[in-house]
Amino acid sequence: MNKITGKPNACKNPGDCRVILVEDDVMLALVLSSELEGAGIKFCAANDGLQALELVRSHRPDVLLLDISMPGLNGFQLIEAIRTDPDLEDLRKMNIVVHTSMELTHEDELRLTLNGKMELITKSKAVDDLATVVLKICSEN
Repeated sequence: MNKITGKPNACKNPGDCRVILVEDDVMLALVLSSELEGAGIKFCAANDGLQALELVRSHRPDVLLLDISMPGLNGFQLIEAIRTDPDLEDLRKMNIVVHTSMELTHEDELRLTLNGKMELITKSKAVDDLATVVLKICSEN
């Protein structure tokens, strides 16, 4: 059972696209979850970096919707764990959509990228545009 949505973890999305939402702010996670569900996107959600890493290992997503500041592992540490784990080598092609209110440097953006696939969206825009971004990514894969 997911702590954010109160629903079972399930990573099924139209087509073969699998999506994981990582957000520790419960209210924002509910808003983003509602937007994704309203667009017909099935996803699983994590409320911290350690739970996200478990879901990445078990569900092998195509898209990771990633908050940066969170407990357990922050977004940078989560991407580094994926990048350096030989068992997750196949996931280095995964699309990353970072939703943050932080100001990121070019170095920060590179640290959050796997094989050059990273989109950055502010939290305020994520509330309205996250589902559109995910559907676009899924249609391109």
